[in-house]
Parts: sequence; structure tokens; C-alpha cells
Amino acid sequence: MVGIHRASSLEDIVFDVLHSYKTIYGENPKHITFHRDGFCRENIVKLDELLSSMKISFDYVEVLKNVNRRMAVYDQNKWTTHQGLCYTKNRYGYLCSTNPKEFVGMAKPIKVVQITSTLSFDEIMSDVYKLSFMHIHSMLKTRLPISTHYADLSSTFHNRGLIHPRSQHEHALPFV
Repeated sequence: MVGIHRASSLEDIVFDVLHSYKTIYGENPKHITFHRDGFCRENIVKLDELLSSMKISFDYVEVLKNVNRRMAVYDQNKWTTHQGLCYTKNRYGYLCSTNPKEFVGMAKPIKVVQITSTLSFDEIMSDVYKLSFMHIHSMLKTRLPISTHYADLSSTFHNRGLIHPRSQHEHALPFV
């Protein structure tokens, strides 16, 4: 029963976002990339059926924040880390999207896993990195892409009773 509920919830979200997009831009998007905050537990087959019937290609990407890894480069007799450092293999990779001060130590990377394969993994990783610069309410750069950062914020606010489901935002395309 839980899987059915999730699939219909995901379907409802996709229909709401597509309706908003079409209302604003007059047509459906050609491609959608879904960023999942954590492990993929959705029914990708159902999502594929839904979007392919509308001729919309998509990618589904997991963004994992707590991966128990560190990344650094040995340079001039010391270990350093820098923003944009990444390691990729096939359809997964680790990305240092921040540049910590030396006293903090090594950056804590995020893990990015591409579940589908419409776009190249380099394009996926580039999008995740660029989206980590888009926090519009702060001068600080986030470690996560804004799509999953806002999902974290939204779920926290919802759990505190500050966001109500099915509220209407007529002129905005939400991050979901």
C-alpha cells in the first residue's frame, strides 16, 4: 500500500508542476531532472510511463549528503581541498561543492548517483555543482544543490507546521 501511495503522490506532484510550467511557458518542458534528497525509492517505471506519454525525457538523480567520505589532493607536501573537486565513475561521483577554511580541514563531499541515463553524467554533475550556488536568501554558499537544500528546508518547516500541503503558489515553480 505504501508504494502505491508514493507513486500517486509523485504523480500528483509531477502533474502540478507540469501544469504550472505549461501555464507560465505555454508548453511542456522537453526534459526534467529530478533530484532526490537521499536514496531513490520511487517507482521510476511509473514515472517513465507518465512522462514518455507526454514526450518528456527525464533524469532521476540521488543527492546523498552524509556519505562518510573526505576528498583532498596532495599538493606541495600537504593535503588540500578545493571547491569543484570531483571524482566520477560511471554514473556516480563525489563532489566538493564548498571550499572550507584550512582550520576546518577537508571538505565533506556529496555523492551524486544518476539512476537514469538521458543526460551525460558530466552534465548531471555540472548541474548539481551550479545549483549549489543558487541559495537566494543567503550570502553563504550551500554544499547541496538548491533543489535538495530547499527540500530539506521545506520538510523541516512542514514538520514544524509552518508549511501546509496543497498551498497554492500561482506564479512560482517550486523545487520538488
